[in-house]
Amino acid sequence: MLFLLSLAGLAAFASAPQDPARDGPLLQKAKELAATGPEHALLAKLAGDWDVVWTTHATGSEAKEERGRASGSLLLGGRYVQVLFRMQSGQVPVQAVQLFGFDTLHQLFTSSWRDDLSTWSVECSGPRPEAGAEPGVFELQGAVSDVHDPTGRPFRMRVQVQEAAIAVELRDTLDGREHVVQRQRWTRP
Repeated sequence: MLFLLSLAGLAAFASAPQDPARDGPLLQKAKELAATGPEHALLAKLAGDWDVVWTTHATGSEAKEERGRASGSLLLGGRYVQVLFRMQSGQVPVQAVQLFGFDTLHQLFTSSWRDDLSTWSVECSGPRPEAGAEPGVFELQGAVSDVHDPTGRPFRMRVQVQEAAIAVELRDTLDGREHVVQRQRWTRP
């Protein structure tokens, strides 16, 4: 519904006669916010084909390593990167899609995850790193919901982007404490 209201507002704005004195600053700001920047260039490094190793750390059991593939592609003029995953979880083949972006209006990195093991999404976001922070690293926070906790619980995702490798660490909050539950290592085939 919000999307439709946004489109209606945009259509009304676009169809009304534009007065440069009145609308010029607003149009200029919208143009600036629509442009891609260094954060989008960082995310563009996710594009291409990757071999992925997932190390899952389930509470009370040994770490389990699984392998798969990922393929990233730029969308909408480089404003987003869509990453398609194909992997095995035990004997079960899994497909997933993750959409990364940088929201210039709110100055936040964003991520949205979907997979064929569920029908719900995992959304998270985080600010651009402060000056002097480790290059190529950004952190996102959100709430993860599952059958164990349908109302959601805090989680964090740390992404380190390099030219030939990507490192992702997922931290979940279980029993009131934060735990590393998964590490991913992406490398070029």
